[in-house]
Amino acid sequence: MDNFLYEYISGSEFYIKNISRVFHKIYKNYRIINPHKQNTYRLLYLSEGSVKMMFEDSELRGKKGDIILLPPGDAYQNILCGDGQWEHYVIAFDCNLPLDHATVLHTFSDDTYIISPLKLAYDLYQTNDYGCHLKIKSILYDIFYKITAERKKQYIETSFVKKAMVYMDRKFNKPITVKDVTEYVGYSESYFITKFTEQTGISPKQYLQETRMKRAKEVLETGLYSVSEISDMCGYKNIYHFSNAFKKTTGLSPSQYMKNK
Repeated sequence: MDNFLYEYISGSEFYIKNISRVFHKIYKNYRIINPHKQNTYRLLYLSEGSVKMMFEDSELRGKKGDIILLPPGDAYQNILCGDGQWEHYVIAFDCNLPLDHATVLHTFSDDTYIISPLKLAYDLYQTNDYGCHLKIKSILYDIFYKITAERKKQYIETSFVKKAMVYMDRKFNKPITVKDVTEYVGYSESYFITKFTEQTGISPKQYLQETRMKRAKEVLETGLYSVSEISDMCGYKNIYHFSNAFKKTTGLSPSQYMKNK
């Protein structure tokens, strides 16, 4: 999903016209739900299980924690996957969103911020008390706000992780440390390490060492430089640190690796 939709939702032009329906469904085991067409938007939160939605020319897969936005007009078939329980909440509403296909708006790893308001919206709809639709609207606006706020947070985190990676790619031949990278991106060291690891699957220290080792192997294979020169070219203060790191990574000393190649 491109950023346009998130920017539109967070802008002043977006508005919710009315609430058509709020419902909560629980299904057991694998099943196929026949195609049906809808004439309103639907915000679906998958609180348990997984689903495959089959449209005429595409499909969408949802898992626990996903917020799925479905535009009006699309006929689709739900295939509920797995042998466990499949549970979801839906708010059907009219709005002025420029959306022409179903999309996963966001995935909540922790449902603390989404389950309670959805349960409240469902309870309010069941009671049909005076002003309940206004309250459900405010709940829906708040859900959209949480989604766009999380999106912005993720974008910022991804941006500074990429910035750090580019910095290490360019400076690996200098004796830089993770502390230097942290200062460059402007975050605390513990926060930076946590977010970098979440985004890339490895720590900044591992990324820096892998970058250095990749370059070391390339230069060793040329046979044009001594181990001492390559150590310096890859940002190590002394040959012993370089040799230890290289052997730990490849299982061979730099000299053995060069001889084998």
